[in-house]
Amino acid sequence: CRDDLVGFAEGDPPYAIMLNKRKSRNIDQDAADRYNEINPVEYPAFLRVVSKEVYRLLKDSTFCVWWFGFEWYQTVRTVLEEAGFKVSSVPAIWVKSGAGQTASPDTMLGSSYEAFFVCRKGNPALRTAGRSNVFQFSPVAGAKKIHATERPIELMSELFNTFVYPGMTILVPFLGSGVTLRAAYKEGLVGFGYDLDETVKRRFLARVEEDQNGGEKMDGSKERVSDGN
Repeated sequence: CRDDLVGFAEGDPPYAIMLNKRKSRNIDQDAADRYNEINPVEYPAFLRVVSKEVYRLLKDSTFCVWWFGFEWYQTVRTVLEEAGFKVSSVPAIWVKSGAGQTASPDTMLGSSYEAFFVCRKGNPALRTAGRSNVFQFSPVAGAKKIHATERPIELMSELFNTFVYPGMTILVPFLGSGVTLRAAYKEGLVGFGYDLDETVKRRFLARVEEDQNGGEKMDGSKERVSDGN
């Protein structure tokens, strides 16, 4: 791909924290088993390659959001800055309504939020000026997830309303459930992404068909859509 191609990117690589084992109680076991984790020893080098490529593909004066595990806060921030991004030292967070998730509820507090860095290439302006760095939306129910890290479509639409202007192209190098592209289609944006799992790809395409049919599944039943509150 040529340089300066896209207007927004979402970086959501594996966290290198054995997420498949940590979340196995909270998601469909098949989704947990299919999650492709990265060896912690290889993680920094892996991030350097990916972040440099994302930076190259972004147009000037654009945003990128980059999800990460807190264990890797400094490493991820350093790598993103080395790639050329200006990175906010205080990450934004997605606050999940309801109970937190933990693989050991008797000994550990439940995790009720996830963090992402807001990265800038050049000096972009927010589409929604003055918005808080807290995004509160209910998570996808575990039984309905088609991927271990699937997030609610309402959250992704809000990220677009915050960082993305009409007509921009979206890059999702770690496509996962494909919810980011589904949100892009919903908002009238063009996007593309990549994933290694052919099974998840088929499930994503089925979700796209449901979206186009107003939430109606191929068997004729209806999917209830949460308002995210």
